[in-house]
Amino acid sequence: MVGPPHDPSADPTRGWQTPLNPAQIYRQGIPAFNAWCEQKYGAAFSALTAEQQDAALTSLQKGEVGLQPELRDFFTLLLQNTKEGYFADPMYGGNHGMQAWSYIGFPPGARGSYKEWVERYNVRYPLGPVSIKGERA
Repeated sequence: MVGPPHDPSADPTRGWQTPLNPAQIYRQGIPAFNAWCEQKYGAAFSALTAEQQDAALTSLQKGEVGLQPELRDFFTLLLQNTKEGYFADPMYGGNHGMQAWSYIGFPPGARGSYKEWVERYNVRYPLGPVSIKGERA
């Protein structure tokens, strides 16, 4: 089965404009970005200093890395999936110990009921987050 034709120069508001699925974007985007890092900094992304990593990610975000047009959504996809992993329930492999939920003040987690607290403004919730599996932070 062949998907609809794509136009790499199309405005992003027209939706997904690449023949690649997300897994293919990662399989091609990560090595291409690492190659760029090696060319610019002399090392793969994982071996760079924190400052260099920040600069490299900024260049990737601004589209200065020179990835092929089909990979133009690589940074957006990477950022979105990172956020999803960071804030997801721990049963999905991210947010270990519900630390992200605690950090942002999302106290209930996956509690069965929180309705009694919805309209209690400026009152600290006394219980920590609970995962879908029932683990407590």
